[in-house]
Amino acid sequence: MELFTTPLYVCIGTPKDCSDIRKSKTFSGVYQIFPIKTEGVKAYCDMDTDGGGWTIIQKRYEDSVKFQRKWTECENGFGDVHADHWLGNKHIHRLTSSGKYELRIDLVDEDCDKRFAKYNIFVVGDAASQYKLTIGGYSGNAGDSLAYSNGMKFTTLDRDNDFFSINCATERGPWWFNDCAHSGLNNPYLDQLYWYHIGGLYAKNSVMMIRKV
Repeated sequence: MELFTTPLYVCIGTPKDCSDIRKSKTFSGVYQIFPIKTEGVKAYCDMDTDGGGWTIIQKRYEDSVKFQRKWTECENGFGDVHADHWLGNKHIHRLTSSGKYELRIDLVDEDCDKRFAKYNIFVVGDAASQYKLTIGGYSGNAGDSLAYSNGMKFTTLDRDNDFFSINCATERGPWWFNDCAHSGLNNPYLDQLYWYHIGGLYAKNSVMMIRKV
């Protein structure tokens, strides 16, 4: 998979996501997408992995961006779309509520082995639901660590929605936590991206991407 090697920005009409862009453009890069027609956002489109057409919603490779963020920042998105970033919960919600989407997570573990987890059900609820996660239909070789977060609301430093006695985001960054276990790919520390099923419990790098089914 090509990981943002070319800082490219292209604007073509008002595509909802990268699967729309894939119909006319076949190269990976940064495009303007419109999860709703009245508001565009820049997103990186992966046109190479597993058939292409993927909208990147999270990337952790360079340790160039601080991921310990508060609620509003996670809602609107942060980071450098050409590098490490979070697309933003409101944009992810707008996309995944507009049709059926699948999620693919690519991980590099501590032994530099590449793993992936794919889900054919991925929905992030609206702000009123605290961006509740609905996930299912796992396949891949990384293990189904995200299943433990199914049905959970998003948690940040300033909004504790998990079931643990303390705020899980304090040590593991913003995520859909249950009781702080099994997964946490927005950990403040790049070398501690938590994915329960892979070697040593930690990943070194992660990319999360979604595609319309």
